[in-house]
Amino acid sequence: MSVRITTGTGTLYDREMPDFAVANISFNLQETESNKYVRKKWWGDFSVQKELKHAENYIISFEDARKGECVVIPNTESS
Repeated sequence: MSVRITTGTGTLYDREMPDFAVANISFNLQETESNKYVRKKWWGDFSVQKELKHAENYIISFEDARKGECVVIPNTESS
């Protein structure tokens, strides 16, 4: 199984109000291709320029029109 890495930009939307853009994002994704044994999967991380204070469910939309649900877990480490 091969893993493809992609980077780009997208938008984070409020899951309860899907027309409300919360933030623009930059992302890094790792993706596997599907075959007769497994479905295609993707996972990764993204960064935003504004602070998201609560762990919440969002809709993430990528520049290539892919969408998916995601959970944001704010970084609680002190600088």
